Amino acid sequence: MLAAALAAILAACAATADPGGPPVDEARVGLVEWDITASATRLADGLVSFDVTNAGTTAHDLRIEADGRQLAATPLLDPGQGATLTVDLVDAEEVFLICAVPGHREQGMRRQLPVGP
Repeated sequence: MLAAALAAILAACAATADPGGPPVDEARVGLVEWDITASATRLADGLVSFDVTNAGTTAHDLRIEADGRQLAATPLLDPGQGATLTVDLVDAEEVFLICAVPGHREQGMRRQLPVGP
């Protein structure tokens, strides 16, 4: 079942991620060993909603940072669990999506996304 969820998330991300696309105010985020996938390639300057799913086989979380500060974080999510975070990205130039579980960031669970046009 988790493999099917992961396949669905990755397919949705591939289908909606347009490198030349406009900034979006909603993004799907998948947490897997050892990557963070995102349906967005650029985020809107303003309120942005992140629909986070742990499609991996171990517990993960998601921390959203910008300008050296934490904007939001999920609790620790067991495989198959999800959460929604809404953050204000006004005046942010980029955001960092990070799994804060010890060692996970170092294994590749991080993603950087630009904000604005």
